[in-house]
Amino acid sequence: MLTFILKILLAHFMADFLFQPDKWVKDRDKNHCKSKFLYIHAVVHLAVLSVLFLLSSEFLTYWKAILIISVSHLVIDLVKSCVEKHIKNHKIKIFIADQVFHLVALALVVCYYYPYTIHLDFLFSTESLTILITLLLATFVSGVIIKLLMGKWKLVNADDSESQINIGKIIGIIERFLIVIFIIVEMPEGIGFLLAAKSIFRFGDLRNAEDKKRTEYILLGTLMSFTLAIVIGFGLRFFLTSSLFE
Repeated sequence: MLTFILKILLAHFMADFLFQPDKWVKDRDKNHCKSKFLYIHAVVHLAVLSVLFLLSSEFLTYWKAILIISVSHLVIDLVKSCVEKHIKNHKIKIFIADQVFHLVALALVVCYYYPYTIHLDFLFSTESLTILITLLLATFVSGVIIKLLMGKWKLVNADDSESQINIGKIIGIIERFLIVIFIIVEMPEGIGFLLAAKSIFRFGDLRNAEDKKRTEYILLGTLMSFTLAIVIGFGLRFFLTSSLFE
């Protein structure tokens, strides 16, 4: 089963990214179902799948899967093209949805050939729930706490644009998530690398005297973010290695 899954995933990534020029995508988005490249792309997908299974003499075993995957890929790409025609400002969301639908189609084909019962008990184990709670604390909950603590030192001339605020929020979430991961996998040196990298890009242009308050404000927020993430990360590591999970 694993070999089958890896082959159809390899075919998907090769056909969708390696063997699909930008010219094809632009023509498909412009002409939709009238685009010849829409159908050429589906044929390429069919060809890549066929070659992968022919090389291992499994074509006759999985020919239905090859056909279903290729046709579903064509339909999904056509729907995506039509959706983008009416929703032009959400390309990232449409791209993610497109890939999710492709992967769901692959999963359904896998289930057809290798039916199995999915056990979700592990999702509600003590370890899983602890990890989930910890990651939520480190990412979203910590962000709210930092925002409340930093409120009393809010800069008068700070950039309060929505895009700037959202970017800062995303950076904080990612950095705290990475810190927790570094601690769990016992790579604390990664935290130092992360702090150094952020310092270079974040504080490199804050050298003038008038930027002193802004520099201190950003530094304080960064230290709060790192401190909370480190405490939460080591807390998770302690619980995972304690007798509570034995």
